[in-house]
Amino acid sequence: MEPGSLSQIVIVPFEAIRKLNQRLHGHGFLARVVADQEPQALIRAWDRCVGCLDQGFLNDHMPLPNDVHLARWLYQCVRPSPPALIGIRSTQNRGIDLDQDNRAHFWYRTRFEAAHRLPHVAPDHPCGRMHGHGFTVTLHTTESLSTNATETMKGMDALVSVWQPLQAMLDKSCLNDLHGLDNPTSEVLAYWIWEHLKPQLPSLSCVTIDETATSSCQYDGETYHIGQQWHFESALYSADPDHRLHGHSYALQLHLSIPLDAVMGWTVDYGDVKKQFAPIYAQLDHHLLNDLPGLIAADLSRVAHWIWEQAQARLSSLTRLDLYETPYRGVSLVGSKSPLVLHPWPTR
Repeated sequence: MEPGSLSQIVIVPFEAIRKLNQRLHGHGFLARVVADQEPQALIRAWDRCVGCLDQGFLNDHMPLPNDVHLARWLYQCVRPSPPALIGIRSTQNRGIDLDQDNRAHFWYRTRFEAAHRLPHVAPDHPCGRMHGHGFTVTLHTTESLSTNATETMKGMDALVSVWQPLQAMLDKSCLNDLHGLDNPTSEVLAYWIWEHLKPQLPSLSCVTIDETATSSCQYDGETYHIGQQWHFESALYSADPDHRLHGHSYALQLHLSIPLDAVMGWTVDYGDVKKQFAPIYAQLDHHLLNDLPGLIAADLSRVAHWIWEQAQARLSSLTRLDLYETPYRGVSLVGSKSPLVLHPWPTR
């Protein structure tokens, strides 16, 4: 798939207090904008918008500063160029994204500890042995903002509530012993959770399973998207007039969309993705990026395009690439025919 659009991602942390339901409390927020704009102009605009809220009392800016109203306020602030996405992370485990279609995407992240084995893999495959993971589950709902924002926020409470019975079933269990999970791959687990929650929560839009710190699966009721993450340490010469030599700890996530193998219960073996990408990774990690063949300059956007071109030759199912040079600054390169995949918040 050829690359379609490239978006800039800017995240700014801020500290603020707010009063909700007659209770005064505070948060360390993260505010994210995803937009197709010139990067330095977007950084300045977003810093200015979020800076108005930092170390302040949110009720001074809006009557009811819940996450929905806060995201709406920031969405209006960053105009006249409407962004593709505005996100607020109010705690480590929950947040909201607003898109251009006036929809709110709530997400709630939780975790359970469990054992499993995959019964259909080759005899020498490590996943065929009984082993365990700390599984991270992220549940997403999508709701129209044409409804009252206070009512929309109740969707988050419903999201947490419907999860609790499944948490009790999954935590401290052997997944293979649960009905419907005799072959508990990430894909099968995502589908199993979807089937249990969707009837109770019609607004559920996707389920994401992070089986390890670098491997994830997202299921939206129709399509599976696989995420594989890498970190690499690289140097570069800046494009500034002084041509400074410096470096970054980069975080890269590739997203693949592949049909499910009904026998194996997965779309692809995560290990195979790592092997396919290994020669590209070897050129990136602990190297000077300006020395890469065909790379004109090593700014974030060009590096993302270079990785896409190299990866596409080996991973034809690639649909999106997210590349961060710091935890708060990144780009997203999306395939020309890529379906929606929600942007994960970086963990580093």
